[in-house]
Amino acid sequence: MLPQLQFTAVIGTVIGSLILYIVYQFYIKPYLSILYYKKQGGVPLFHWKLMSYFDDYQNALKRGDFFFTFKEVMKKNPKARFITQNFASRVNVLPIDPEMIKEVLRRYDIYQKDEKLFKGMSDTVKGSMIFAEGDDWKRKRKIVSSSFNFESLKHV
Repeated sequence: MLPQLQFTAVIGTVIGSLILYIVYQFYIKPYLSILYYKKQGGVPLFHWKLMSYFDDYQNALKRGDFFFTFKEVMKKNPKARFITQNFASRVNVLPIDPEMIKEVLRRYDIYQKDEKLFKGMSDTVKGSMIFAEGDDWKRKRKIVSSSFNFESLKHV
């Protein structure tokens, strides 16, 4: 009887620890990060479903707009510089202030893209300028930027 009880206690402890770890990793830790960014001037979007894509998909179907939630947040908070939201255990910072966006685009060497996010992309998309980093990005940007001047865009 005693070994059975010890086995049950060990299994209960393991399951309880796993549940606590999941709650901490996917809810408490991202929530605390979002609160930190809120103090920095960000607008918090915390998703208890772990990610917003389900809601965004529903908005796309119902309202015809995948970005409905973001637009509503920007309407309610016109002075906001960025939005923070959780994506599973990670927190994403989405700049919406034009000056902040310029900073991110200018300082591409500091603001690196998350490799985990793009693992499932096809090889053709991975080779594009959007996913390029460092000197590869500079080279591609130089090639493309000549197409985006006022004279060439007048004829489009």
